[in-house]
Amino acid sequence: MYPEFLQGPTGRLFSIRYLPPGDHLPNRWVLHLPALAEEMNKSRHMVSWQARQLALQGYGVLVADLFGTGESEGDFSDADWSCWKQDVQFLLQQLKKLGATDITLWGLRVGALLAVDVLKEAPELVNRLLLWQPVINGNQAMTQFLRLRLAAGMMAANGESMTELKQILSTGEILEVAGYGLSPALYTQLSAVTLQDMPVDLLTKTPVHWLEVVSAEGKPLNLQSKKLVSSWQEAGCSVHAEAVAGEPFWTTQELAIATQLIDRTTTLLSQDVDETADSQLSVDWETVSDVETPLTFECAGSRLVAVLHNPSSKRRRALLVVVGGPQYRAGSHREFVLLARAVADSGYPVLRFDYRGMGDSEGDYTGFDNIQDDIRAAVDSLQDHLPNVEEVVIWGLCDAATAAAFYAPGDPRVKGLALANPWVRSEEGEAKAFLKHYYIKRILSLGFWKKVLRGELNIAKSVSSLQSNVKAAAGAEQENSVPVSSAPGLAVRLENSLGDFNGQVLLILSGNDLTAAEFKDATKASRGFRRLLGQSRFKRFDLDASDHTFSRHEWLDLTIGRTISWLDEW
Repeated sequence: MYPEFLQGPTGRLFSIRYLPPGDHLPNRWVLHLPALAEEMNKSRHMVSWQARQLALQGYGVLVADLFGTGESEGDFSDADWSCWKQDVQFLLQQLKKLGATDITLWGLRVGALLAVDVLKEAPELVNRLLLWQPVINGNQAMTQFLRLRLAAGMMAANGESMTELKQILSTGEILEVAGYGLSPALYTQLSAVTLQDMPVDLLTKTPVHWLEVVSAEGKPLNLQSKKLVSSWQEAGCSVHAEAVAGEPFWTTQELAIATQLIDRTTTLLSQDVDETADSQLSVDWETVSDVETPLTFECAGSRLVAVLHNPSSKRRRALLVVVGGPQYRAGSHREFVLLARAVADSGYPVLRFDYRGMGDSEGDYTGFDNIQDDIRAAVDSLQDHLPNVEEVVIWGLCDAATAAAFYAPGDPRVKGLALANPWVRSEEGEAKAFLKHYYIKRILSLGFWKKVLRGELNIAKSVSSLQSNVKAAAGAEQENSVPVSSAPGLAVRLENSLGDFNGQVLLILSGNDLTAAEFKDATKASRGFRRLLGQSRFKRFDLDASDHTFSRHEWLDLTIGRTISWLDEW
């Protein structure tokens, strides 16, 4: 596993090379083309897992972030479909320089659309396609993406419509969607792409493996996919299509896996392996690592992937970003990349990493409260690369904030904690927060009553949900429930950990977030917690309008600015 930056046609591109065991470069390569936006973020652990399995079968695998995405240079708002196609063709040429004679383009979701579109323009560079859960129509993908903004605006007094969003794009204005700046160029170009326009004569020369994840064994491909695959096959194309049972890992709220998809993909590509000789490992390409350095380090026998910002810094204090949830170190709408770059620009070195089982790192995921060894290994690596660093400040969001607080008292090198919307979830606390902070706001919103008047509200489902939350908030026992654990809850453990920690603490709390609301309720309910937070070493920054991940640029900019000013204060 070799993380690195390459100088692409429009800027630095982050990539990871996965190589088979031995001292030779393979001639068989797989180039991964990622899903779009948050689907890419949530899919990273599956992509990395598959890449490692293919490397064991003799393939080289290149997983790259395209311009304006992930770790790569540029902003998402500066990227478009043409730019991404240039990136892919550049990466294909780089693989050719490494001696690749057999290249598979592996596209996930919108990445499958990109793979097919690249094949149209550079068929001589591609030997086969591997399509995971392919998006067939770019227009549908863009419509679904815009719905994220509509969903986020449901509480607003003046809810937007799809027509209004498309009108904004038609004027040439960048539209912010779930934290991503969507350019009119990307919207227009991607909307025009469809697999149904694929010239079938190319596919007669390029085999296709089409794999979809379904909810249960025996379920077929979705109808639209089945029709398209059948039309390709009838035209003489070599298309192998099948459905495998698993979870929709690209969209779930929690970390999800689809083991059968990994196994089936590995089997299919293993059948395609030929016996041609590999090239010498001495062949390589030029990498760049001036302001950001990719690196790996060990933790309990697993290799973890990280990016170090401002590697030439001589500061005594550094920031360590711990990432939680079903994502990797880039974060939702690249928030941790943007945070790290801004903090590094202010002079502080920053390390972001994936702990075991997350993102690109090896190992098994065992839960956010079991990552003490991972954090310690990251602090060690930070000091190994920057010996001047004596003080480490940990920045974490949600369960990562809570995990950081659990870790900090046991490591004297940790002098500060920046905790954004800490996770203290309990069934009762969640229900109370939902009743107090969600239902009232929803009932008072204009969007809610418009939905009622249009007959779009499922009354029975809403009433059932309300009843469940009332019972849970009251601590009602559920039928056939297991005995309640005597172990202290997360709120108590967090209070104790912060009490044991002697360093500086910055609390960043969103006003439009149930996780933050539950934390606020938990602290109000505890006299000891209130007394603790009243100490001068605790600072609090409230963003009343913000959601959980600070998904608007203005919210994220304020969060970053407050983090930097807090680091400068002590």
